Amino acid sequence: MKRYLLGIVMAFLVVSLTMSCSAPAAKETPAASIKFGVVGPMAFVQGQHAWYGAQIAADEINADGGILVDGKKRLIELVKVETNELNSVPDATLAVERAITVDKVDFLVGGYRSEAALAYHEIACNYKRIFISPPCGLPTIVGRITDDYNKFKYIFRVGGGSMTGRAICDNVVPIVLNSAKKELNMTNLKVAILAVQALWPAPFVSLLKEKEEEWNLEIVGEWRPSISASDLTGELTAIKSKGAHIIYTCLGGPVNVVFGKQYGELNIPAAPIGWAVETSDISYWKSTGGKCNYEATTSLFAKVKATDRSIPFYDKFTALSGGYSPTQSAATYTAVWVIKEAIEKANSLDPDLLVTQLEKTKWAAPEGVTSFTGIDNDQPHDQMWGPDFTTGFGVQWQDGELVTFWPPADGSFGGLKFDGVKPYKFPPHVVQYWKEK
Repeated sequence: MKRYLLGIVMAFLVVSLTMSCSAPAAKETPAASIKFGVVGPMAFVQGQHAWYGAQIAADEINADGGILVDGKKRLIELVKVETNELNSVPDATLAVERAITVDKVDFLVGGYRSEAALAYHEIACNYKRIFISPPCGLPTIVGRITDDYNKFKYIFRVGGGSMTGRAICDNVVPIVLNSAKKELNMTNLKVAILAVQALWPAPFVSLLKEKEEEWNLEIVGEWRPSISASDLTGELTAIKSKGAHIIYTCLGGPVNVVFGKQYGELNIPAAPIGWAVETSDISYWKSTGGKCNYEATTSLFAKVKATDRSIPFYDKFTALSGGYSPTQSAATYTAVWVIKEAIEKANSLDPDLLVTQLEKTKWAAPEGVTSFTGIDNDQPHDQMWGPDFTTGFGVQWQDGELVTFWPPADGSFGGLKFDGVKPYKFPPHVVQYWKEK
């Protein structure tokens, strides 16, 4: 009997050992994702393109396993933050606070309207969330870092801010002015300012007024339509009656497309140049029915090889967006990537450690090399500008083609030479009108 019981016990032990050896090993719990809130007015091109840029970056990083931190690869999870900021600043602030407190985002990228950014950047800083924005143009977006570094150090600006925008305009606008003087045989030009009712045009309008005497200009008036204006007949008719040779544009939002259509329909005898966001998108020709011919603008992105990432990003973006091209989307793409690089160098998600790493950034982005101004600058954490960093571009619509005309093909700007750059063309209908006067 004892032998029988012993046999049963031994058999049980053998079966148990066999089962434990053959059972599958317990799966390791996957590391939690890292959440990026993508902020913007998602019903408009500024928000849609910010989302596409961040999505391309997340897809590239996730395809390589994610972000390496503390010995584990963690995937990026994007959270779409609809701010409605073109219409409502309070909506935008509530959306960002909800993204932090409810959606538990770790980082924030995107944004557009300066009034909204001033408010929701403050909220982000209260929660110590790093927030990298595209070029919300108001200087105080990053300028207030100098007043309270410990509070606002979590804010960075990529793509181009007021400093970059002014520098681009300072180089691009004279090309159009000199062409006008030559084609119209004039030494003094009349300029009309057409800028949306928002804060971001302020530094660009100030630049023109500062340069009025140096550039031999006469500013004949300033018109400030709403971002969502559906008709500019009154403004454009008044600009024509004032005898303007140049329209200095600071446009973004739905009114930008309205301008492109009515500029051609009303045959306005003045050459546009300035900062018009939608104008630099390849969809603009179709959106305006081709009425935008010879309209020019400064732009943060163009289809030229600024770095090895430029053309691949452009192609991915146009495929993802269904035929649109980047306007400010390269900024959110860059923002996600530079945060990823900072996390891996710091081996941490601690925001204070990441600020230190971000301040050392030097990364070859689609629009050029991204680095940030130092804390000794009056606009710290802003995009560095120049031939060794990002330059921006001058682009113009020429018979259905969006042509890059600056930096110039001859390499006269810091030795930069990009394939495909063509000369600026002064609008023929403007020449004809003024020669007949």
